[in-house]
Amino acid sequence: LVEKLNFEMSDVIVGLLILGPLSAVIAMIFMKSMMTVSTLPKKIGIQSWKAPVIAGFLCGLFGLFLDEVLGLGTQTILDAITVNLDVTFLLILLICKLILTSCCIGFGFFGGIFSPALFLGAVLGALVFNFNYLDFQPAHLGVLAVSGMAAVSSSVIGAPITAIILVLEFTGSYQYSIAAIIP
Repeated sequence: LVEKLNFEMSDVIVGLLILGPLSAVIAMIFMKSMMTVSTLPKKIGIQSWKAPVIAGFLCGLFGLFLDEVLGLGTQTILDAITVNLDVTFLLILLICKLILTSCCIGFGFFGGIFSPALFLGAVLGALVFNFNYLDFQPAHLGVLAVSGMAAVSSSVIGAPITAIILVLEFTGSYQYSIAAIIP
């Protein structure tokens, strides 16, 4: 559960309005990349049993240098919500998670799309928080990261109402839920 925070919607509205289109772009790139990568094994002539082995190798390779992009990414999501991570690190996380998940799903390796969508949204929200010219308070990081999670995941799974309810369940805050509606 995320710590409840009282905030003025007017303080974060610009960030939420920026987060909406960015979330849509990330969701479209994410879905398109999974579909594109899924056609590669057949185009290249990789046997069906070899494709997941390649995806497993990629996971091992990425895991050597950036283990945050492996698995569900629960700790990384919590860090994106609660700790102001470096912008370069957030960009690397966003790009690597996008690539790795697309390769894993596309090559038939075990995994889903909901948790990576939450991961991408939280990281994207943290990136928007770091837009220096918007002058956010440190407490607004959680609002933007949770709203980013809702925006990207609702686009990927096609269930915006469900995403809003999940925000309410996750945070216990109606204010966070209302903020998550905007993007």
